Amino acid sequence: MLLLSRYVLVTIYFLFISTLCLILAILQPFNIKNAHRFLSWFSEPALKILGLEFICDWDPLTKNYLPRPAIFIGNHQRTLDISIFGMILPPKTLAIGKRAIIFVPIFGQLFWLAGQILLDRKNTSKAYSTLDSVVTKIKNEQINIIIFPEGTRSNGKGLGTFKKGAFYLGIECSLPIIPIVTNSYLENINFNKWKSGTIRVKVMAPIITKGLGQEDIDKLTLDIRALYEKTQKELDQKS
Repeated sequence: MLLLSRYVLVTIYFLFISTLCLILAILQPFNIKNAHRFLSWFSEPALKILGLEFICDWDPLTKNYLPRPAIFIGNHQRTLDISIFGMILPPKTLAIGKRAIIFVPIFGQLFWLAGQILLDRKNTSKAYSTLDSVVTKIKNEQINIIIFPEGTRSNGKGLGTFKKGAFYLGIECSLPIIPIVTNSYLENINFNKWKSGTIRVKVMAPIITKGLGQEDIDKLTLDIRALYEKTQKELDQKS
């Protein structure tokens, strides 16, 4: 009964905030503030409705680096990640998502009107063309980018293969890549309990890309994925 009540409440709240933010986004289309407004209004209340404890460990180097622009990357497990990353990401951050998001009622249109970036992953040349335009946007507007390098939700099946887009952007823009690692929370959550579980997150030290070239992308991708595996295991041991 508690699980059903929580699902109903968080869905109603999500639709309310999404609709409200969509209306505001129509009045201010493609304004980067639209995304931050949604995340700041939705994230913390949603976690509280679901009975989740949120614990975030920040590396001091990252705290000292911000608010300068960076490429944030995160492991992607469920839709709940919206709230988790909404608790962490600084203002002036754009997300890169797959083009199919635009067909999700209300949220997809909000994602688009919030100026977020839609990537056609089925068309490699078109995807890289979009990334090139993102490079220009990052350099001109000094924005942050958040990417889930797995490309899709893992749904509790473990860490997936990392795609190269985030690392391409980091090297092209000479921006640090900041990994945000989340524990395997799906294994430890029970929404039928009043205290349903703990979300543990580690925001890691910036990984410097300055001086790297396109020939370094493959190694960088594999090295960071290995770092994710190691860090996620450490977080899971604390859960």
